[in-house]
Amino acid sequence: MPKNISKLLWCTALLGIGIHVIAHLRHKKAKLLEDTAQTNYGHRLREDALHEAADFQKTFLPQNPLEIGQFQVSGLTRPSDIVNGDFYSFFGVHRRGTIGMAIGDITGHGVQAAIFYTWMQHLFREKSEFATSASETMYLVENSMDKTVLKENRGRNRMLVPATWIEVNVNTSLAKVVRAGHTFPVLIDPEGNCQKITSGRGMLLNSGYYDDMYSETSPDSPWLDLDETEIQIPSGWTLLNFTDGLIETHDCANNLLGEACVFNAIKDFVLFKSNIYTSEELCAMLMTLAMNHKGKAKQHDDITVVAIRNLSA
Repeated sequence: MPKNISKLLWCTALLGIGIHVIAHLRHKKAKLLEDTAQTNYGHRLREDALHEAADFQKTFLPQNPLEIGQFQVSGLTRPSDIVNGDFYSFFGVHRRGTIGMAIGDITGHGVQAAIFYTWMQHLFREKSEFATSASETMYLVENSMDKTVLKENRGRNRMLVPATWIEVNVNTSLAKVVRAGHTFPVLIDPEGNCQKITSGRGMLLNSGYYDDMYSETSPDSPWLDLDETEIQIPSGWTLLNFTDGLIETHDCANNLLGEACVFNAIKDFVLFKSNIYTSEELCAMLMTLAMNHKGKAKQHDDITVVAIRNLSA
């Protein structure tokens, strides 16, 4: 076979292989683009669902401070992700003529957390009207969680809920605090000194701990086994509660904001204001403190602050 014909056949074969390879690569690229588009579409759907859940959460937040008698209650929250894992709520408990305030930190930040979020707010509002005490409110909330669809959430993926329930008697200025594994409330005096209310403990809600507190041989009121702390909130004093995201805020160097820094900022704020401030101003100051400390660092946890202030002179 002449050399020219041999070379021509060889080049033709190589050309055919090249065309086949190019066609194969184009097919793979098209498939990859199609898969990427489907993946991006799935991500967009998921993100849209999370944004809808976040918007739904916001409708359950108190829109304005609550003022009953000499007391004013305010709160602020800032999620670290689209969906908030923290919740808070405050309202008048008409049956006992008190102010009720709930705050908690749900594990997780997805749609399931959003469901828990709204569910917890509903439970505290509903059960507080049926309960005869602050402790009973906490027990009824846990008991309702155990008897509903949330009971299916057990084991490794169980969503635990550290929470605090506070009731304030407007006439006596006496607050009753029931903790379920949540951070300690802080009492702020007119000089800005902060006192942690360290008594009381309680187990996390949805932990199953309270399931064992009731049996046929238990007392008629098993919630009496819960820790309930009484605190007086005199004129010009404030009761503050926050989730751990506040003191655990990190800066770019991974330094924690810390409890001492928060307490010092509160003292400086109270002295600067000559103890003339609203609960709303205090919450705003603390949220600004956390954001200034964070700077350009990523926010790793949700932050929520709630303050109950006695405004009487």
